[in-house]
Amino acid sequence: MENIDAAKDCLKRIYIKAKNGLLRDEAEAKLRPVIKMCHINRELSMEDTEINRKYSLHEALADLYCKVGCFAPALKHYKCQEVLLDLIEGITKHQRKAVYFSIASTLVDLNKFQEALTYYNKELDVSTDNMELADIHMNIAKCLESNSSSVDEVMSSCQKAIQCAENSGIDR
Repeated sequence: MENIDAAKDCLKRIYIKAKNGLLRDEAEAKLRPVIKMCHINRELSMEDTEINRKYSLHEALADLYCKVGCFAPALKHYKCQEVLLDLIEGITKHQRKAVYFSIASTLVDLNKFQEALTYYNKELDVSTDNMELADIHMNIAKCLESNSSSVDEVMSSCQKAIQCAENSGIDR
């Protein structure tokens, strides 16, 4: 689905030809985000788009790709965001964390667990809140388990999650 305009045209044809029913509803559900993707893609391709705006557009486009179940192009746009992190003045740790989480989650959707672990670890590096750290360690444990890692590795990550949760003082 890299060719968004072709996908839009195809979905329009399906929508028009399917008079009613499930196929029409499904086409409409996918057509809405694809139309948004076309607009965002056009703006992204303009040379005079500011870097902060490009950052936001890549995120919006990646989120829309995820919404329609196209994770490989979503990953490409999340990684474009990552490249822009160091070019934007005043970028916060929270913004970095969000980008790393999006990349890691998308990699999990693509069953690329080893690479996802790299991004969860980057997320750990910029996180300080104990409950956030607990969540990240649980995501790491799930990745390790999906990656057929040893029980000891999975349990170690779970233990770290428990420790962080206990340190937070929040009952959840």
